[in-house]
Amino acid sequence: MRRLLVMSTMGALLALGACQRTSEPAAPAAPVTSAPASAVALRTHTFQCGDLAVAATFDGVGAVDLGFTGGPLTLPQVESDSAERFVDSQGNEFSFKGDEITLTLAGQEKRNCSLVAPGS
Repeated sequence: MRRLLVMSTMGALLALGACQRTSEPAAPAAPVTSAPASAVALRTHTFQCGDLAVAATFDGVGAVDLGFTGGPLTLPQVESDSAERFVDSQGNEFSFKGDEITLTLAGQEKRNCSLVAPGS
């Protein structure tokens, strides 16, 4: 996910570099600040996890919001060397390792998930 953020930022910078310059004087540069959380681009994807349809919204800053029958769930991202993992203290986990996507809800068996193509 971090690689995607870096690549998106680089793409935006390249696109800006290709813009045509005008003869107007440049305005003074504004100080660089972090974007407020409300300005972070949210990405939502739909997954089929066994018998459960799940809408996953990634906030880009270390958490995923899961929407499914049974209620919403927000999972913080945890450090992992081999996978993208979102886990809470109740035993809920949503993870990606290569092409393998899994969802484990507290007290239930692990579900294998697949990405649902947009418009399907």
